[in-house]
Amino acid sequence: MMDAEHYWNLLSGKGGATVGFALAASAVYAAKFGVCGSQEIMDEKWLRIAATLKASYGNNLTAEQAIAEMKSSWLPEQ
Repeated sequence: MMDAEHYWNLLSGKGGATVGFALAASAVYAAKFGVCGSQEIMDEKWLRIAATLKASYGNNLTAEQAIAEMKSSWLPEQ
């Protein structure tokens, strides 16, 4: 399982790199629900996130856009 920190580290400091909407959806899902692994991909919630990102950004987002989407979904500290 990959948690939000994993995706944060993957995306941070990548400058103008682009990522596919599916990777960004997994990152946002992890930020919102704590983890995103293979079992969560294709989950109804993941699919909604992916569809929203694709509608907003197309097939690719910059790393900065993906991080911004993660931040808007981040779980508050428990």
